[in-house]
Amino acid sequence: RMIQYYFDTNHSTAIIGPLGRSGSGYSVPETLEKGGMMRPQTRYRNNRRSTGVMYRVAKRPYMAPALDKTRTQYPKQWRNALR
Repeated sequence: RMIQYYFDTNHSTAIIGPLGRSGSGYSVPETLEKGGMMRPQTRYRNNRRSTGVMYRVAKRPYMAPALDKTRTQYPKQWRNALR
């Protein structure tokens, strides 16, 4: 439920990525990347709202290490992109 898919038929490319939780004050991707506290989705039991407890999410960096690894390649990749 937290992943959105988009396919661009004009360019035959796909974009797949996580969604944030609007209105909750934090985003899922940012919390996974940096770690932090999250509350699970609101659940309803016997017509009563149960929000659960806060959980600590361990830091699972993915995008920052990838950015650091490829940062030196940017000038070469973008050299002829803008004319």
